[in-house]
Amino acid sequence: MLEPGRQYSTGTQYRYGFNGQEKSDEIGGGLSTAEYWEYDSRIGRRWNLDPKPRVGVSDYSTFDDNPISYDDPNGDCPNCVTAVIGAGIGALLSGGIEIGRQLLKDHKVSNWKAVGGASLQGGITGLVAGFTGGASLAAAGFTRGAAILVTATASGTANVVGGVVNNAVQGKQITTKSVVTDFSVGFIAGGLGAYLGDKLGVFVSKWSKIGSTGKVGEDALKALGGTPQAYFKTPLTGGGRYVDQLVNDIAHESKVGYTSLTADIKTQIAKDVELMNGGNIKGAVWHFFKSPVTKLVGATKPLLDELKKNGITYIIH
Repeated sequence: MLEPGRQYSTGTQYRYGFNGQEKSDEIGGGLSTAEYWEYDSRIGRRWNLDPKPRVGVSDYSTFDDNPISYDDPNGDCPNCVTAVIGAGIGALLSGGIEIGRQLLKDHKVSNWKAVGGASLQGGITGLVAGFTGGASLAAAGFTRGAAILVTATASGTANVVGGVVNNAVQGKQITTKSVVTDFSVGFIAGGLGAYLGDKLGVFVSKWSKIGSTGKVGEDALKALGGTPQAYFKTPLTGGGRYVDQLVNDIAHESKVGYTSLTADIKTQIAKDVELMNGGNIKGAVWHFFKSPVTKLVGATKPLLDELKKNGITYIIH
């Protein structure tokens, strides 16, 4: 029951965004809140210090600088999710291989203890492999080669521990041969996985730069003078609007590469119109710069038409 004179509304807009976190549009665009951070997706950094700092990693770093590979819903452990996934995959894979081996040999699953032991061993190995991925180790100050070596060693050690558990479940004796075999298998599998992951990460990083070249345009606009990243509240369209460069009450917006009329772009246009109609700015100019990655520049016809319709000037550099 509401107290007299108070009002309450659930709202109609979806409240969640990047990484499944609640958006904080009242602070600024691109911000979201988790239990352990205030995250700014524009710069890929947290506003607060990391509550669980690590040697060699910036206290403002997020996702081990790799939001494509890591998920961190609470803001305190970027590789916990990958560790759980690794454990699950390792358990399913090892258990499945043991079941397949028995089916080929005996035409039935004759030893469920062996299946359970294999699943435990695979789960332990996968847990360690997921938690100590080569990318996170590299971020902590290791070279790529050292990161792969450390990951391989960790995987080998984890596989030995898993093998001990596996043998204990089945009542088998632990021998030097079994320990060496388990370490070798884990070492090779972990090293190969880290190597392939590193190569894939380099490939993904190269192409992910396509979406991270906006600073090129922002830096170019600074030559105009004025105020960079000027913030205005936009109550009609919700949240606020960061203007890349405000010069003599003219809002200059930079776009890098070939830009389409997406929902986010429509929202930015609507906010500029709100600011112009409200007298916050005298006008708006959108600048389109060539991407240093794709070498493309410009905008689609629907976007240019939308800018014209709303009285926004555009310049293709």
